[in-house]
Amino acid sequence: DNHKSKHLLKELIDPRLIVFAESDDEDYKSALLNLAERTSKYGYTDDEIFDSAITREKLSSTALEEVALPHGTTDHILKPFIGVIKSKHGIDWLGENVHIAFFMGLKNMDAGTMKSIYHELNKVLENKKIINKIVDSQDVKSLIKKFEED
Repeated sequence: DNHKSKHLLKELIDPRLIVFAESDDEDYKSALLNLAERTSKYGYTDDEIFDSAITREKLSSTALEEVALPHGTTDHILKPFIGVIKSKHGIDWLGENVHIAFFMGLKNMDAGTMKSIYHELNKVLENKKIINKIVDSQDVKSLIKKFEED
């Protein structure tokens, strides 16, 4: 069910886990640290999630065509979430210029739910119009609304 999957994706995005990285000297580490500190503060992860995500990025960057999908290992995730880093001018992400990053923290979900979430996220990632609207959004509320559009 399309509406249900869309709702699942939106439900995982806590408005407190949306970071607007608008400084020109922002790099992936500082943007990710900002978000990782929030995931820890709000009970989604333990304090090790940042190091875990950086280790993962150094292994192989998750950046691809202006979007990155950073994540740490599941042993640092306390409850499922998707955090968002948005930057109008872009962040240097290990050589790529990234405008949006979805910090993934998916754990303790059945396969069907996971599949639905990835399917919905994939639809967002493949839709340049939605990505551009997310990048252009001025506040958290309007950014979240973009996930409801087709």
